[in-house]
Amino acid sequence: MIALSVNKGVEVHPKEQGLSIKIIDRKTNEVLKAVKKFNKPIVINETFYRDLFFFVVKNNKIITFDLPPFETVVIEVHSTALGDQIAWIPIIDLFQKKHNCRVVVRCYFPDLFKRFYPNLEFRRQYFVGETIEQEDVVNATAVYIIGYAIAGKMDKGNRISPVDCRTTSLQHIACHQLGIEPQEVVPKFRSNIIGRMIKDKYVCITTCGTARMKLWNNPNGFPDVIKFLNNLGYKVIDLGLHSDHLEGTISMNGKLEWNELMNILQHADLMVSTTNGLQWMAWAVGTNVISINGNCMPDMVFNTKHTQVINTDVCHGCFNDPKEVFNSNDVNYCPRKKNFECSTQISSEMVVNEIKKIL
Repeated sequence: MIALSVNKGVEVHPKEQGLSIKIIDRKTNEVLKAVKKFNKPIVINETFYRDLFFFVVKNNKIITFDLPPFETVVIEVHSTALGDQIAWIPIIDLFQKKHNCRVVVRCYFPDLFKRFYPNLEFRRQYFVGETIEQEDVVNATAVYIIGYAIAGKMDKGNRISPVDCRTTSLQHIACHQLGIEPQEVVPKFRSNIIGRMIKDKYVCITTCGTARMKLWNNPNGFPDVIKFLNNLGYKVIDLGLHSDHLEGTISMNGKLEWNELMNILQHADLMVSTTNGLQWMAWAVGTNVISINGNCMPDMVFNTKHTQVINTDVCHGCFNDPKEVFNSNDVNYCPRKKNFECSTQISSEMVVNEIKKIL
């Protein structure tokens, strides 16, 4: 009677004439399409999961359909950011368990996740201009996308999120896009290196970020924190892709394999970080994290083993404000033109006071 295709959107094809159809979201009862003379394909340009219900009338007789059970689902992670992937893969894991199907995940760091999620198949994500290798071609019954989207943003004509991602936490983005009840799921990452790579007591820091709004723009901030930690007898390990060559640190920037990075993070007494992917890695291995945060609102990342240092007395939270429009091509862009006071006004003392509560 009808034929369904789910591939970064839903297509419904009539297999006979004289039908009328309604397509309904079972969870919200929203009528997505209603066609009285269903004589040509209907397309729903949405790349996220919906629990769809098809209400078909033929010769005054009502026939109903659900989406057929999944056999193989491909989920594409449309982000190269480490933090995004660490946040979203546990939700894909819940999707696989909920639907009890084969799930193939296309992501930027497949080798990182394979060991921890044996129920998922990981393939690398291909980007614009790349040709998919034959061994990576998957015959899927459904294809969905997880990606960051603001209200109204379209990807090749498709709506890619049921919510404005600026208004929900990073992990909940995947929950909304895969039809999973919003929740926090902590990955259980562990290094398979036996013992501590660094024998002395130490604290890890990262000072880098993908844009200036994500940095701690107080020039005295990290130097003061490092002095405080050194005076307590801690070595300070500087991680991340790039080093600021700060006095009193041991630089391991961009030099570690995944297992080495996890070993160092999981044996650290603390991670003090700007908002970047390595704080998500520290969270995944069970280490307490202090994040210095000006551009995000509280509770937009993870909550367990996490302290956010944020100055709510000054401009803050622009990244989660739907009224703001970001210039993604300018890494020095301050959306509200406040010269990054959100982080310049986070003092060294504010961060040190939080460190004292943990160490």
